[in-house]
Amino acid sequence: MTGISARTARGQSGPDNERLVRASLEAMPRRGRDESRVWADAGVSLGAAWHSWQAGSVGQDPVSWAVPVAIRGACAIAADATLYYRDDLARAVEKAGVVLAGNAPSELILAAYNAFGDAFLARLEGDFAFVLWDGARRRLLAARDFAGKRPLFYSTAGGALTAASTIGGVLADTRVSPGLNVASIAATAAGLWRHGSDTCRAAVRELPAAHVLTLEAGRPPAVTEFWQPPTTIVASPGLDEAALHVLELLTRATEERLAASGATAISLSGGWDSTAVFGAGQRALRRAAGSGRSLRPASMSFPKGDPGDEDDFIAETAAFWHTKPEWIRVDDVAMFGELRGAARERDEPFAHPFEGTNRALAQAARRLDARVMLDGSGGDQLFAVSDVYLADVLRSGRLLELVRQWRTRGDRSVRALYRNAVRPCLSARTLALFARVRGQGAPRHYLDRPIPVWFRHAFLKAHGILLQEGTARPSLPRGSAVLAEMHAYLRFPYAARIAAHVTHYLESEGVEARSPLLDARVVAFAGSRPWHDKEDAKETKVLLRRAMQGALPERLLAPRPYKTGLMTGYFLRGMQRAEAELTPLLAAGRLADLGVINPETLRRAWGYFVQSGDQAVGGQMYFTLQTELWLREHEAGGAAGGRLAPNPA
Repeated sequence: MTGISARTARGQSGPDNERLVRASLEAMPRRGRDESRVWADAGVSLGAAWHSWQAGSVGQDPVSWAVPVAIRGACAIAADATLYYRDDLARAVEKAGVVLAGNAPSELILAAYNAFGDAFLARLEGDFAFVLWDGARRRLLAARDFAGKRPLFYSTAGGALTAASTIGGVLADTRVSPGLNVASIAATAAGLWRHGSDTCRAAVRELPAAHVLTLEAGRPPAVTEFWQPPTTIVASPGLDEAALHVLELLTRATEERLAASGATAISLSGGWDSTAVFGAGQRALRRAAGSGRSLRPASMSFPKGDPGDEDDFIAETAAFWHTKPEWIRVDDVAMFGELRGAARERDEPFAHPFEGTNRALAQAARRLDARVMLDGSGGDQLFAVSDVYLADVLRSGRLLELVRQWRTRGDRSVRALYRNAVRPCLSARTLALFARVRGQGAPRHYLDRPIPVWFRHAFLKAHGILLQEGTARPSLPRGSAVLAEMHAYLRFPYAARIAAHVTHYLESEGVEARSPLLDARVVAFAGSRPWHDKEDAKETKVLLRRAMQGALPERLLAPRPYKTGLMTGYFLRGMQRAEAELTPLLAAGRLADLGVINPETLRRAWGYFVQSGDQAVGGQMYFTLQTELWLREHEAGGAAGGRLAPNPA
């Protein structure tokens, strides 16, 4: 929502630092262009820029919110933040003896730091990225929330620390080289999903979600994780009581994220995640009757027979709460815009295949006069699980239960049983031993994404990309495949990348994205529940559906014989319609020149995808072609370009 920037350089003049911070803010006009503020001290400057529509329109006090840069004594902060449960935080701060100067997020974060010291991050609930300077201790802290909706990048080039909301904001400091990082770019082209904090620029790193960067005089920057999801399974209370608790938690979480007045929009599908948020939000509004607030759905309409078609469920859910959706025909939304121009504007090669639909939903929110849009992000991570839950059944020693569950799966082969039930229970040492006995290379983790067939493994090995994928993997809980999968989906860098991009798309249309299911209190409870609350035979999202009984139509909550709401049809049609523009990217280009891919294999794979519609191959193809296009547009040199550089240590 706000562009923030900071620079600290020992011995650097205040005016010089201030000039560089202002240049950084000016390089991020999409983050904020109407108002700005820069604070400077000896060797340190930080600042923020924001859009005028943000003040007072997203549930913040319009006077205090419009100060994302706050100063308290020797401490200063630049924050891109929306905090929830602010009253709870304010009471805790005041109880600790710190007097509040205001209820703006920047003021609250600074007050929490003064009240609780290094433990303050555990007290913050919301979507945030910030840079905080403690002048008394000559210490800088930069942090992001666990969902990663607000990005933050940094560089330590030239002995200075430069931080900004975008890669372009960091590169505005001319001391930071724009040289490209071939390993990171190749990992993006392969669709890998946890390749650490490296970016496409060798001198720029991304601060991971749920991490804090600490910089103190005489010490190198230290980056540490300050938050994790639950690490143990808790089966008590029983399902019915747990469902009531989830309903109350989600109702409060949604209420906290509604706009302070007027309309709030919600991206409403016909699945069980966004509808749960919708039901919880309507429930909260019913409790606060007469508040003048409303929750209005905006929905994509799919052709009949399309895998994404949930129109009837959406209409029935809206009618249940006496409203109607703002419909958008999905085939009226182009999957690709102007390809070259879009690639040129992106700071990084990663492109989201559904940017267009996210922007269309934000535009619908504006037609509903809303500046806040809720979504159902987090439902799959917290309330569902893949077939690896069979490993937890096996660990429990309940073999008859394992057989019963296995018989309900779509793939009942022995290989699938080994992959989902046995392999997750084996240690890395055991898997490595099996691989050596069979004459294979190092075993892949069961959560790894496959490498596209057109990638040259010699290149991946030479640049350490697969090794980096492994070392970048956060340590996962042992003893439960359900917990490990949930941790992976919440903590691997790819999840935060998606969240930050979606937030950016909506923000560019004048709308703030909020995700009630990714509420820390909801995560703490729902994330610790056992496998049978998530999947039981053919019953999926058992706990969430039980929680929403009475708040949503019964037909919506009933089990479904097959998955609905899939974007596969839209994706396939979008790729086919762009074939004339994508085909030239198959010819030998920069990725082939660098030895990353085999262009002939890529062309054959494209032919296979066009003929078969294989979604897995199509997804890999999308990331490879978008990366190739980005390279062609950005490797011309200058501030937006840069030469390829080795993978930074």
